[in-house]
Amino acid sequence: MNPSCRLYVLSLSSQACTLGKSLIKDLPKARLFSTCKNLQDPQIIEISSVKSLMKKTFYEADIWVFICSIGICVRSIAPFLRNKKTDPPILHLSENGQYLQSIIGAHQHILQETLAELSQRVQARILPSTSSQEKHVWNLDTLAKTFGWKEKKTHPTPKLLSQFLEQKPTLLITEIKDPGVSYLEKTLPKFVDLRHSSLNLITSPYQLCLYVGYQRPKFDIPTWSFYPPCLVLGSGCTRDIPAPTFITELKKLIRQHGISWESLSMLGTLDAKSKEKAYLQICQEEGWELKGIPASTLSSYPVPNPSSRVLKKVNTPSVSEAAVAHLIQEHSWIIPKQKKKIKTQHFFTYAIGLLPQYKRQGYIVIIGAGVGEDMLSLRGKAWLDQAEAVLYAGSLIPESTLQHIPDQAEKLDSASLSLEEQQEKISQWYGEGKCIVRLHSGDPSIYGAIQEQIIFFERENMSYEIIPGISAFQMAAARLKSELTLPERSQTIVLSRGEGKTPMPKTEKLENIAALRATLCLFLSAPLAKKIQTQLLKHYPPDTPLAVLYKIGEPEEKVHRSRLQELAELIKKHKYRRTTLIIIGEAIGKRVPTRSRLYHPQHYHIHRKKKKNIEKNTA
Repeated sequence: MNPSCRLYVLSLSSQACTLGKSLIKDLPKARLFSTCKNLQDPQIIEISSVKSLMKKTFYEADIWVFICSIGICVRSIAPFLRNKKTDPPILHLSENGQYLQSIIGAHQHILQETLAELSQRVQARILPSTSSQEKHVWNLDTLAKTFGWKEKKTHPTPKLLSQFLEQKPTLLITEIKDPGVSYLEKTLPKFVDLRHSSLNLITSPYQLCLYVGYQRPKFDIPTWSFYPPCLVLGSGCTRDIPAPTFITELKKLIRQHGISWESLSMLGTLDAKSKEKAYLQICQEEGWELKGIPASTLSSYPVPNPSSRVLKKVNTPSVSEAAVAHLIQEHSWIIPKQKKKIKTQHFFTYAIGLLPQYKRQGYIVIIGAGVGEDMLSLRGKAWLDQAEAVLYAGSLIPESTLQHIPDQAEKLDSASLSLEEQQEKISQWYGEGKCIVRLHSGDPSIYGAIQEQIIFFERENMSYEIIPGISAFQMAAARLKSELTLPERSQTIVLSRGEGKTPMPKTEKLENIAALRATLCLFLSAPLAKKIQTQLLKHYPPDTPLAVLYKIGEPEEKVHRSRLQELAELIKKHKYRRTTLIIIGEAIGKRVPTRSRLYHPQHYHIHRKKKKNIEKNTA
């Protein structure tokens, strides 16, 4: 919950006060009121009467929670209710803490999240308050207000709501991407099918269409369209163009392009034109932001339709197209420059572009899932929670980690797929504008084969990022309770592998690496144990500590401690082939008296100065 939320809680008994304290915990602006006397608790504000409290603070709260009988709750708020759009949401929590219910404001999307969090705080069961809640579907009549959209309907609201609440086959088309669309796509009811384009769409199986985008779809089924403020308009005009005629003509032209007027949110023009009455009036009527842009800025944008005539007049070859390019910081236009002459012999030009934050384009996150269970980083889990498509290494990642993948996400095991097949699927998802997670075991930068994926992403101009994970060698150190870099004994860790079918670089032969006598961690090398042992014994003493770790971090995990001279025999005995890490080095399980300089009392640094220096500074 947002820490700035003004959550006001009313408790009428000492038991209710205990529940109330759990609700307001860690919320600096929350308040807990009670009519109980002499509680002497700084967290509880004593009040004389509920009526006087309501008079003073009812509209101050972002959310109210009443912990009392439901009758007292209803009678307390009834005199103050005005309009469901302005009244604060009201929740009721039973005095035994068993049930939490929305009384007012259940239609609000944000309240659903609040209900879920508060119910967890007191372990209460949420009771449904609306048909939408009861059927676990969206509140269609409040979506526009919740997400700042405008809306158009082909039929009256009751008819459309009835179709939806009766769970008739419904089509959801999302041609843009914003928080509202993300919410809809993550909470898709089973009777709703999702598409990202209205082109060549067959609507015959459906009885209702929900559309989110900037076009004006024309379907043969009832349609409820939502329009986020995602478009910008660039325009130039002759001096003193009549405002009413300009506005009427512009609306007509944009709708002829099949674009929704309701999706426009901003107008950009030459700064010298920003005082034109037509522009001022249209921005005032529509609530648009008006941006005046200097000619020197506009002229820096290459455009598809420059004009030498415009250049002579205003020192820039383009106004409408260049204004769009400047406002969206991209050289792309949904509608390139168009020119219109009106009855008064005035001219105007216009162009339209899509704000980049609304673009339906994919995003790829390569996540290292760590080793074994519960090793996923917080950032990795946050991305996985919002994934819409997941390509995962099923042969390596435990089932417990895969359970974090959202139910509605498309999932695909990469174990049986070639690189080309993986790329084809990622391209499809990316084209659909999905948040794609490529889930690797351990840390993807260590034998993760991600470079070939990165080359593909960059060649196709795909946006991506990498989130590291806990590698097997790090987990192994934890299991062995060892520091792999002992002071004055071993200050180097080498991550490598034995040479099998895939050749090693000439400068990285295992015999050469062994000469360092560093802590050596060998991946993918169990089948080569005999060969490795021979190579390492050229430099490491036979009794060098050794650890063999099989399926580290998983339920089948096995940890063996031994000596280098017994490596081949140990691997052969247990028949280890895959998911086995071999570590060789003096640091394994070593406990030596040598201490680091970092925490030595005679070691001074910026955070721990000599005493005389401290005395000087404080004198």
